[in-house]
Amino acid sequence: MNLGSVPLLVTPFVVIAVVSSIGILISLKRANGRSEGDTPAGLWVRIAALLFDHLLIGLLLLVIAVTASLLEALQIVDGWVWIAFFLAGVLAPIIYFSLQAYGRPTWGKRLVGLRLERVTDAPISYGRAFWRTCWLAVASTFVAFTLANLLVLSLHPQKRGLHDLLAGTRVRQARAPGTYIALVPLAWLVVIGLFVIGPLRTFFLTTYFIPGESMRPTFEVNDKIVANKLYYRFSPLRRGDIITFSMPSLAEMMGLPHSDVDYIKRVVGLPGETIWIQRNIGIFINGRQIADPHAVPDYDWPPRGHAGYGKGYRIPNDACFVLGDNRAESFDSHAWSDPETGELLPDVPLKNIKGKATLRFFPFDRIEVFP
Repeated sequence: MNLGSVPLLVTPFVVIAVVSSIGILISLKRANGRSEGDTPAGLWVRIAALLFDHLLIGLLLLVIAVTASLLEALQIVDGWVWIAFFLAGVLAPIIYFSLQAYGRPTWGKRLVGLRLERVTDAPISYGRAFWRTCWLAVASTFVAFTLANLLVLSLHPQKRGLHDLLAGTRVRQARAPGTYIALVPLAWLVVIGLFVIGPLRTFFLTTYFIPGESMRPTFEVNDKIVANKLYYRFSPLRRGDIITFSMPSLAEMMGLPHSDVDYIKRVVGLPGETIWIQRNIGIFINGRQIADPHAVPDYDWPPRGHAGYGKGYRIPNDACFVLGDNRAESFDSHAWSDPETGELLPDVPLKNIKGKATLRFFPFDRIEVFP
């Protein structure tokens, strides 16, 4: 499963920030001379307000995510904490934007001097503010809706977006904004792109999609999961854990990628244990057969397998032995070897472990926590 690089992740944020800053400066120049309080709020000024609001929400979600990672790593709570995190990610913006009722604008609108009002000049109730927020969420979820909303907002005489038209609202320029608002997208870039997304992916958690069938039936193709990067800083590695890791460096001999691709398998052998796989019988650890409930049944181990079939293989103290649940489609410890010498290369160094898979969050009908 290829995660992509951090520069690739940040690129969209850079583009949005630069384009928004330029658009804001142009719109401010064109707005000179217009009367305050009677001017529809333009597209770029509204984008500045929205980015500032997202900045505040992003900081809140960062605090929640870091707290969730620590609580799970310390085994105070289990993987269901991520369900709460995703719900918070959905509910926080809805609650935040729904509070702009009865003349109370969001902090972003206050910063750039905007006022939300009904077209009839009547007060905006909480119900109407909530309705408007739901339509805004729909318009922001799908690219086609987002583009359509931006187009309508740009062309409408009073600069009303689809969510404004459906909710019967409009946004007015209550006071002239200063040129400082052109810095809002850049601040958003620094905080969200570098201080929120970057640290989250680097130190706390990563989301993955499953590209292949090596972990069936536990994971199906295109399942989306969360891996907690902090978990093994506070908790020991356990048999049965599903881990994400980079390939051992010796596996490069086999033409496999190493540095920029992560893999997902299940831990079967722990550091210092002796593993023995006997065909048609099962897996033995330190002389005792272990249960293997997650594997696809009736896997026909090859007669000339690796990892010491017919004899024990001692796992180094700084490594572990991993297998895919779908052994027939999994290239893992039981199949790794030097193609030239036949030397066994079954070990995943502990330092190569990236995190523990703790939650499948998509598809929604198969949400599951992995303890």
